[in-house]
Amino acid sequence: HYADIPGPNQSKAALIYKELRNNIIENMFTEYERTGFVWEQYHDMSGTGQRSHPFVGWSGVVVLMMSEHY
Repeated sequence: HYADIPGPNQSKAALIYKELRNNIIENMFTEYERTGFVWEQYHDMSGTGQRSHPFVGWSGVVVLMMSEHY
């Protein structure tokens, strides 16, 4: 991904990747602790789980994000 490509945006891309990855993992875990569910969607402003549960769908990709195996 862009953080691995040498150039003027490499360090910025790495920073954005790290911050986004951490925010997604932390939010999903916080909602799991709060509700006991992994949700299919999370509110874009509050981060609360919404709509379908228990239904993992694309939320299962977070496990790959945690392991960084993509």
